[in-house]
Amino acid sequence: MITKECMANQIKQLLNKIEAVGPLNKILRLEWPCEPLSILSWLNSPKLEHKFYYSSRDEQFEMGGIGIADCLQGNNCHARESGHPGKILKDIFDQMEARLSADNPYLRYYGGLSFAPHLDPLPIGERMKGEGDEWQDFPNYHFFIPRFEIVHRASQWIFAFNILNEDIREGKINEILNQLEKINFESAQYSSPLKEKISSKSPQNIPDKKEWEDIFTKIKHRMEKGDFEKIVLARKTTYEFNEPLNPWNLLACLKEKTRACFHFCLTLNDQTAFLGASPERLFKREGRNIQTEALAGTKPRGKNNPADQQQKEELKFSLKDNQEHLFVVNFIKDILKTICSSVKFDKQPKIFEQNAGHHLITQFNGILKPQISDDQIIFSLHPTPAVGGYPKDKALKCIKKFEPFDRGWYAGILGFVGYEEAEFCVAIRSGLVSDKKLALYAGAGIVKESTMEGEWNEIEEKIKSFNVLS
Repeated sequence: MITKECMANQIKQLLNKIEAVGPLNKILRLEWPCEPLSILSWLNSPKLEHKFYYSSRDEQFEMGGIGIADCLQGNNCHARESGHPGKILKDIFDQMEARLSADNPYLRYYGGLSFAPHLDPLPIGERMKGEGDEWQDFPNYHFFIPRFEIVHRASQWIFAFNILNEDIREGKINEILNQLEKINFESAQYSSPLKEKISSKSPQNIPDKKEWEDIFTKIKHRMEKGDFEKIVLARKTTYEFNEPLNPWNLLACLKEKTRACFHFCLTLNDQTAFLGASPERLFKREGRNIQTEALAGTKPRGKNNPADQQQKEELKFSLKDNQEHLFVVNFIKDILKTICSSVKFDKQPKIFEQNAGHHLITQFNGILKPQISDDQIIFSLHPTPAVGGYPKDKALKCIKKFEPFDRGWYAGILGFVGYEEAEFCVAIRSGLVSDKKLALYAGAGIVKESTMEGEWNEIEEKIKSFNVLS
């Protein structure tokens, strides 16, 4: 297998080949086979900023990226600032697609969008006491091609280097070689779970239970008036620790305990990180084929096999959970009718079993119409009623009015865009690391049959499922 010294020599030689590499606005990619290794350990290299990890739910794909070869980011998805947010999203994806080609099938833009990038964030003056701007390091959208990548697809391991052709100049190459020298390819040992490192302070819930009851009552009143039929309300629970947190340690612990999930972590600097283990796919596209799903309706796992089977049966026949699920199913059906030439889907929801709980799931497969692009899919689907509500626009405005914190990237989307494929998960079961603090986010779908206590308890279970603290 190739050594770091050989990689450095090949990168240096690019200075002698500048006239042969092609148009300046294209990306040059070098790939080498590499030995299997812990990608999370590799990402734990010190003194390097901007790192990303993503792994698919079926465990057939994982990647780690360090540094930036190209980046598109900003906050101009706000409708008030930019006119039509769908136009902004199209411009972003057009720029990405211009860099992608069949010559580099594994070249991808990674990243995603915040929960509702077309809505203005909650003004600080309207947030609850103690709420700061913890999402200030995260723009509304952020898509990038890593400088260095490790890609694990099935049994194949690749180390890749990406560079804009216009960046092939001596000063930039020397800077890149310094970055390469800092990268560690040896596995590191991760510490034990973090329970013993939590400070003596109790976790802070926003909203707390009394505030939740007040918000729930107002929401149910709006629902009875017919303003909307479903809304997903979220809660933030913040833990304080005795020392700064290592997000790669957190994610390694989380991966051990959460199977059948998309796992992700994005760090834009050495202070903050957004990470999680999400069970929910927004969509996967391969050519013109699209897969998506309705994932809504939840029961916790039972303490033993008979109790677990009972929970499955209760979920299967629960009026409240099936109603909550049906809103998502109908929403996705309506969207796919407009963007697909043909659609197939499960006639009845199935039970999706996870370590953290059981969910109702209905899966969809479609053939996209020729003119439909990834930005149109995202703009149509995101956020679904599984994390927003139904009808979509009314629920989102109500979330903005009543939720006492900014969701940021919680319930946003994370994934990748390639030349002939794309995949995005919904960033639920997630947390934000800010130095010595960990904020965990979870939500519950409220319909007419919901009770205040039942929805609060559901969020409690979802927070517990982020069980790196146990």
